[in-house]
Amino acid sequence: MALQERANVVAETGDLTRDKTLRHDLQEAKVLATWQSTRLLFPYPTRIKSKALQYARQAINKFEKGSFSMQAGEARLMLVQILLANAEEKLSESVNTETERKTREKAVERFAYEAHGVLSSLEKSAESFLSKHGQDVRDLRQKLLSVVQRARNGTFYQKVSVDEMRAIKTAMQEEFRGSGHWYRCENGHSYSIGECGMAMEETRCPECGAPVGGREHTLVQGSRHDSRMDWL
Repeated sequence: MALQERANVVAETGDLTRDKTLRHDLQEAKVLATWQSTRLLFPYPTRIKSKALQYARQAINKFEKGSFSMQAGEARLMLVQILLANAEEKLSESVNTETERKTREKAVERFAYEAHGVLSSLEKSAESFLSKHGQDVRDLRQKLLSVVQRARNGTFYQKVSVDEMRAIKTAMQEEFRGSGHWYRCENGHSYSIGECGMAMEETRCPECGAPVGGREHTLVQGSRHDSRMDWL
């Protein structure tokens, strides 16, 4: 019998003792619904960005109260992803002075500090969780280190104008007899693949260390075509 039908029967009879597991099952459905809402909403940061952290924390709290340790851990993974996404967004903001750069660095480190605390607790999780999500935890730890390093090592810069971008491309064409095609790494930094312009070798972004390029004309995950540079 479906959960809704079981709840209807109890509501009609007023006798909860006839279905001893209904209360638990309803509680589980409630927290799972909260978790699914968080997961579904997160890919659309412009709409729920301000509440993403709130949703993740609510999910963690509900799972912990319901003793759903696996789901609580997965909600913490989502919380770390949201914190790092916020840090990445802040890090992508252009700054024009050293003072602005330091202000940006402090904002990034606030997100990074909380992410570090959550990851530290996840690294001490039960084997049942780590056997399933250990690699996710390690990947997020590596991404956190990258974000912090970029925040501390970054220098301030001014936005590049279209004319300046066109000049960069022209210089590359003269130097390398063609600039191939342009792409962006997962963190939005532009890079060029020469000759045929298709991915044949994997390397690292000089700006942030993210994987770039690819193999057999297939880009690494996270890279995308930079149509703006190609059209200049």
